[in-house]
Amino acid sequence: MALESGIYRCAISYAGIRRSQGTAPVRARARFTVATGTARYLLNYTQDSVLSGVSPIKHIDAIGAPVLLIHGDSDTIVPIEQGQDMFDAMRRAHKDVQLVVLKGEDHWLSHSQTRLQMLQSSLAFLRQHNPPN
Repeated sequence: MALESGIYRCAISYAGIRRSQGTAPVRARARFTVATGTARYLLNYTQDSVLSGVSPIKHIDAIGAPVLLIHGDSDTIVPIEQGQDMFDAMRRAHKDVQLVVLKGEDHWLSHSQTRLQMLQSSLAFLRQHNPPN
């Protein structure tokens, strides 16, 4: 959504990377999936300069639709600070953003209760921002 503004009614991000540097586990193995229309491109670079260009936090001004960020607070792959930092930056930019923190959840949605919470939050968000015609 940050790279292709004006296309989407809303977006949901689970455990999204908001930056390409500063967090060692993410920095070395960062992967971004960029959706453009019906095509998806997987960028798998380790150079910070390349990742920086697609880092969502650097494109907040381009985001023009509501965003739901969902993140587990026990995620060791993409630390919760990444989700919180993105949420804070979007709020400072007066963007329509919500953050759902899944208590005790890891990167893989390993617990049925928080998996259900993620699905219910996503469904409520979609009903509000992308209702069926």
